[in-house]
Amino acid sequence: MLVVMEHGATERQIENVIERLVTLGFTVHRSTGVVHTILGGVGPVEDWEPADFEAMEGVKECHRIVSPYQLAARYARAQGTQVRAGEAVFGGGTPVIAAAVSSDDPGVIAEGARRMKAAGAKVLRVRAAYRKSLPHASAAAREQGLTLSIPWGQPGDLGSGIAEISDISNTAFWKEAGSRPGPVLLERPAGGTVEDLLIAAERVLVAGNSQVILCEAGSRGAQNSGRRTLDLVCVPLLARLTHLPVVVDCSSGTGRRDFAAPLAQAATAAGAAGIFVDIHPDPDRAARLSGQSLSFEAFERMAARIFALAACLR
Repeated sequence: MLVVMEHGATERQIENVIERLVTLGFTVHRSTGVVHTILGGVGPVEDWEPADFEAMEGVKECHRIVSPYQLAARYARAQGTQVRAGEAVFGGGTPVIAAAVSSDDPGVIAEGARRMKAAGAKVLRVRAAYRKSLPHASAAAREQGLTLSIPWGQPGDLGSGIAEISDISNTAFWKEAGSRPGPVLLERPAGGTVEDLLIAAERVLVAGNSQVILCEAGSRGAQNSGRRTLDLVCVPLLARLTHLPVVVDCSSGTGRRDFAAPLAQAATAAGAAGIFVDIHPDPDRAARLSGQSLSFEAFERMAARIFALAACLR
């Protein structure tokens, strides 16, 4: 359900509605905007009527919404959500550029982080294939003031970092992710739907964590190569369906470095809140993910174009 409070509703009136919702068995998410306070409730679909709440002082309107996701829906926070992770602000108007260095070598990671920072990137990722590089990536991130983004379940205190969940079918992760204090990135799996992704986000929000980022990383397409096909329609579609920021993984989503840069620009034009890619100083010599990793120079050119395009679109 959704309860919209009157402009100027007092805190006491808002608390009365929240108390009533909790008494009825709802989990309540409060969103305070410039004009209205909106209360989203997830709970029973029977035993109450919208008119019961509309009769309460300070309530403007109440709607019964039957949907598998309510807190994640666009109407729950029409102005959109910004998720902050260190210096990175997802949903703040300028795309956040993140890169993963396709190497376990500490020197390569350090140089990649330095060049990322100089190019305007905010986030250093650790790919699951390079879990052993985590200590070196952590040191490089601290040195350059970058936010660290790592696969879910890795040891260590992320602080303001981002925990990435690629297996959204594991429902045990949802409650754990909801109880953690920092940002969580949920990736749509190759065989998953947009609704699957939004339901996973809903469960994290219900569990108490509002810092959720959604990631489009490609679907199983018509190609015979086994690579994914990047579905950029998901970006404007999710913008209509949810208030949560959406990022696009242009390396995993294509599997090819010659496609990653142009599709990063297309994703920016589509309204992506972040662009994720893989980088390496000499991609042909990368031990893993060589086909989808940009050279440092190609990454710098891509970043400059993305920022220039984003400035034109504002």
